[in-house]
Amino acid sequence: MSNGDSVRTYGAKIDPIANAFLTKESSDMYGMLRYFMGYTDEHFTPITSRTGKRFRPAVLLAIADGYGCLDDAMPAALSIELFHNFSLIHDDIEDNDELRRGRPTVWKVWGVNKAINVGDAQLVLALEALATMPANSSTYRVLQSFLLARYREVIEGQHLDFSLTEANLANAEVTEVVYLKMIDKKSAALIGATTATAGYIAGQSQTEIDALETFGREFGMAYQLFDDVQSLWATTAQTGKTPAGDIEERKKTLPIIRARDVLGTKQQEFLAYYADTKASTETILALVEETDALAYTNAKITGHKSRAYDALARTSLPQEKKEQLMDFGNSLVS
Repeated sequence: MSNGDSVRTYGAKIDPIANAFLTKESSDMYGMLRYFMGYTDEHFTPITSRTGKRFRPAVLLAIADGYGCLDDAMPAALSIELFHNFSLIHDDIEDNDELRRGRPTVWKVWGVNKAINVGDAQLVLALEALATMPANSSTYRVLQSFLLARYREVIEGQHLDFSLTEANLANAEVTEVVYLKMIDKKSAALIGATTATAGYIAGQSQTEIDALETFGREFGMAYQLFDDVQSLWATTAQTGKTPAGDIEERKKTLPIIRARDVLGTKQQEFLAYYADTKASTETILALVEETDALAYTNAKITGHKSRAYDALARTSLPQEKKEQLMDFGNSLVS
């Protein structure tokens, strides 16, 4: 077993807890929640093969174990994973995505109205999980406030994502700076919260917690930029999503913004295609591939990973645990 695999096993610890937590009653609403989490098929028959990466609880629990407080970290790990999946249920509706993890999304199976409601239920359950932390601990009260602020930041990032998606690629507001701010909020903030949470639970110093959050947040940036690359160039077999889905949705990801900025004499042609919903994905992708957009984005990924691992090195975690986390990170973003 590699170090990356050893971290991955921590993620599996959350599944029986989450499955039980989502079995409040036998109504189909809870069945849909379990379906999305990968615990059942569309008929609500139990399965075991469709869960996601669970990398947020995996990292949180691995760090907590490094500090000797694994069991104490379970409620927070559950809350973060439920919150993350709430955002994905709504993301699929907002992006009109028909596939998630290689099978139909909740809205595709049961309709938009039920999917919105199911996502809302998942958010409330994430907050209920957070509320199971001991109320008499000042550390937990600080942690709850911290996590709620990060949850809000994710929603703010989603709002920015809407604004970017709706804007024309030619608009002055569509810039690399704005895009990076959006993914920092929408994606990196929650991963930073994941790593910092373990430090709070372990009663570490603020300096240690800050280093942990930097590790998670920088890695979160790398992870999202890697996802941008995958969304343009990976196959359905690799991602479980529609190939080049970000182009289909006319998203303004970093490779797209970079291509626009450096296309030179073909910029207007590119802008025209991107504004035309009938223009083919292949035509747009071919123009992107005439630029350094892929290499440019990969260089950004490398920079964020380097800063993440530098921050991890500053923590007091055992060296073996640091190596496990680095190997796991490399297995996710490579």
